Amino acid sequence: MENLIFKHTGWAWIKRIIGIFWILSGIARLFFSDEPLTLLDWIKSIVLVLFGVIFFTPLVGNNETKLVAGDSNLKIKWRTKIGEIIIKDNEIEKILLKNNKIEIRRKEKKAVVLLFEKFKLEDKTKIYEFMIEYARQKNLVLEK
Repeated sequence: MENLIFKHTGWAWIKRIIGIFWILSGIARLFFSDEPLTLLDWIKSIVLVLFGVIFFTPLVGNNETKLVAGDSNLKIKWRTKIGEIIIKDNEIEKILLKNNKIEIRRKEKKAVVLLFEKFKLEDKTKIYEFMIEYARQKNLVLEK
């Protein structure tokens, strides 16, 4: 089974624009102040510039969606989720495929809901096909 990886370039551009805004805000505080700068003004400006730099790194937001089928688990790095989700096969009660989301119900834990309303139609189709194939290979209950 082949793993799925999608790149979200639109979100990357939004992050860069926000980063530029914060960097320029920090620099403008230093050079366009009418009053003499205090230590607190310098600290605020440096924090704004650092905040802008952080937006250029992968620390804020996620530009990728990954579905990786392991030997006994499913690893999900979803665009809207902060960390990676690891779901063991024996935890899965059933997988529900709905119009704009996938819901993975687990036996003793909270269900994992993956929303993809802003994905392209071809990407949605690939995700559906991946989940159908995954459920078939692991003998899991799948509802459409």
